Formats: sequence, C-alpha cells, structure tokens
Amino acid sequence: MSKGKTVGSDQAQALTDSGAQDIMLFQSSSNPECDNDETPVIQMPNATGTGSNSERDMYRQTLYDSGLCSELGQLSLSSSDSLTPAKLQEYYEPDEDGDVQLHLAIASGFTDVAMALIKMAPHPDYLSIPNKALYSPLHIAVLQDQPLVVRRLVIAGARIDFRDSEGNSPLHLAARRGNLACAEALLKPVAVHEMEEAGLPPSLFTALPADVIEQSNNVGEQCVHLATMGGHSDFLRFLCWHNADMNAPDGRGGRAPLHFAVGARQLPLIECLIDQRPHGCGVNANQLDWYGRTPYQLAVLNGSVEIANYISQRVTGCTLPEADTDAEESEIEYNQIRRNDSNLLLNSSA
Repeated sequence: MSKGKTVGSDQAQALTDSGAQDIMLFQSSSNPECDNDETPVIQMPNATGTGSNSERDMYRQTLYDSGLCSELGQLSLSSSDSLTPAKLQEYYEPDEDGDVQLHLAIASGFTDVAMALIKMAPHPDYLSIPNKALYSPLHIAVLQDQPLVVRRLVIAGARIDFRDSEGNSPLHLAARRGNLACAEALLKPVAVHEMEEAGLPPSLFTALPADVIEQSNNVGEQCVHLATMGGHSDFLRFLCWHNADMNAPDGRGGRAPLHFAVGARQLPLIECLIDQRPHGCGVNANQLDWYGRTPYQLAVLNGSVEIANYISQRVTGCTLPEADTDAEESEIEYNQIRRNDSNLLLNSSA
C-alpha cells in the first residue's frame, strides 16, 4: 500500500455523493515498515473465500508488503478499541488500485481480520470505500461468497446500493452467481440483538434502501434478469418472495425474465417463472417485449417445440406470431442479443 496516499478521484467523488465528504478526511501518514530481516509474526486465520490459491497468495503478499502487515495480522475484536485515530486512518488509506486493508482482507479470506476492521471503522462510510473498479467491500464479499462478512458489513452500516463501474450493486452480483446466502445477508432487516452482538451502537443503524431489488445496472438489467441468465431458479423464487417485479422489462429489448428463459431454452427456469406461488413466480406469460412478441411466440420463432408446447398447455391466450415486413430484421437483432445473453449464462460464475 502506498505511503501517505489520499483517496483517489473516483473514491472521493463516490464519497462526496454519499454525503460523507466532511467525515471522510484521509490524512497523509507514514506507515511502519515490515522488518525484512525477520519474519513478521502474523496470526492470520485460514482463508475461507472461494477465490483461487494464486489469487489468495497475491492478496496475502499485498498485505505483507503494505507496511502494516504485523499490525493487521494481529488484529482482534478485543484489541481494535485501543488504536488511536491516526492509526485507524492508516488502515483505510487506499493503495495504487484503490484497495484499502478491508478490501484485501476480504479478498484473501481473512474473516477475523475483516471483522476487526469492520468493527473499528470510525464511521459507516469507511465501510463503503470503493476501489478503482468501484468495488466496495460488500461487492468483494459477495464475489468471494462470504455471507458472514456481508452480514457484518450490512449490520455496521455499509451501503448495499453502491454501484460498481458496470452499475451493479452487491445484490446484482449475488443474483448473477446465485449466491442465496449473500442475498439473504444483504436484504434481511437488521435486528437490535445483531448490533449488540457485533458490539455496535444502535445509533449507527440505517434503514435499507427500499428499491435495491429493482435497481437496474448500466445496461438496464435488474436482479431478476441476471438470476434468469445465470439459471438460478431458487434465486428467482427468493426475489419473488421479496416482492421483486418478476415481469420487469430489461433496458435493451423490453424483455421480461420469461423472455430470457425462453431465449436460453431453459425449461426448468420457464416452469419456475410460470408456476404460481408459492412454488413458482406466477409471471404474466403473455407479456410483450419491444418487438411485440410474447414468450410463446419467441419459442415458436426459435423452433423450441418442447418449450412452445409447454407454454401453450399452461397459458391461455397463446397466439402464433404474425408475419410482417420487419420480422426478419428484428429477429436477427433479437437473436444477436439472445446470443450475447447465452454467453452470460455460460459465464455466470465468472
């Protein structure tokens, strides 16, 4: 981590937008060097993240080289209370990639260290510092599938609606990967006993944004679209139970989740979306996209006989697509978008 470095322009603008510009003042400071002549005594817990060993080794080396390796390795929930304000600020100074120690601890799977850093944050806005990719600690915790860290960040006041460079919130990332435990940790209301158990004052509590489930990313995709593209039926039910709009049109073709499922030829997803609650989502199966086509008509045009027969048996009012002079052109464009989405489906674990 660079010495005497202040928050970069992207981070500063993001914090300014959050209303915390008067609180988030990072002072230049000199960090103590790790002794190169001796192996530092570092008592890190075993990594529990889902990243590769090479990624963890990279983050671990970054932690060792940051100039704060000994202190960070010996952090505990009991010792963090004795740190001075100046020392606390050192832990939240970004490196050349915009990462602070909390980013690195979460990415490398050091859960105990991350918990200590969360507890000793001088203000909740320190828990939403973005790096240069605009990933907040919550984004990284979701990407690493660490629901316990996600929950502690939420309890401590981290922003769950913070967007990365592609406009994705942490919930968007959870939907794309089907991380139900992380989604539950993000959306579950914070209880008083959770704050007490975490040693946090109730005054830090902030209400969760009401519209986070239906936020769209930069290309107009909501969580329901990303969960469908990822092939995650259980996540779709989860969103339905949390009153998400299961018929929401996306921002590129006006397609509802059922259009995506039909385009991907995923019959289990189609069944999940069409079945009525509580087993399914009970969507409007006759909804039109921007081309004026229902999911049934899309199945017919794609030659998906099994899917077309299933929809016609379960849905009333199915009609065959009408021929028009613009049909060929619009179908080419539609299939191009669908192929792009199929690639997302195949790479949803990325």
